[in-house]
Amino acid sequence: MTTLYLTRHGQTMWNLEKRLQGTQNSPLTKAGIMQAEDLRDRLKDVDIDVIYTSPLERAYKTAEIIRGHKDIPLLTHNGLKEINFGAWEGMTLEEIEGVKEYKEEYKKFFNTPSKYTPFQGEVVLDFVNRIQHAIIDIINNNKDKKVLIVTHGMTLKFLMTLFKNLNIDDIVSLPVMGQATLTHIEVDNNQYNILLEDDRSHYRQEFITKGW
Repeated sequence: MTTLYLTRHGQTMWNLEKRLQGTQNSPLTKAGIMQAEDLRDRLKDVDIDVIYTSPLERAYKTAEIIRGHKDIPLLTHNGLKEINFGAWEGMTLEEIEGVKEYKEEYKKFFNTPSKYTPFQGEVVLDFVNRIQHAIIDIINNNKDKKVLIVTHGMTLKFLMTLFKNLNIDDIVSLPVMGQATLTHIEVDNNQYNILLEDDRSHYRQEFITKGW
């Protein structure tokens, strides 16, 4: 049986400003660093064999903090990158909705993503295929190991369709996971058993939700 621990990067400046980050980057805030430290402390007695992370800085920095001083391999995997939002990257939702040609596709992305057409960005089906292939690749290369995966909000949201056997448009019913929360999944004979999802009980203080 393979064990997956999944988490999102810590809070960033663009999270606070409600800007779409996508393949661009924004630095972790002090709160984001603290969130990663809290997850590090929660996992201190867990014998993790390997950490896989998106190569984007906010995820990689979070992975480094969680690893701490442990001698654990830290590997990047391009398949774990956030969706490429193209022309929308760096924009707030209000700014996107304010552009006539963007407004309809914005609604589609968050409600019927299978019908969404990006502006210079990544088609949702291509994105889902990429991240699902990445997870399957990681599982196949780490049989019976405990694996920590550090990635992104939309990446995790769409990955849950694999673990829950949902279709793409079912993501409307799924939340965007909080920063540095913990999801625990056991994989046995291609069956996914979700033991914990989006858990933040390790936070040392109650973070007031700001941005996303």
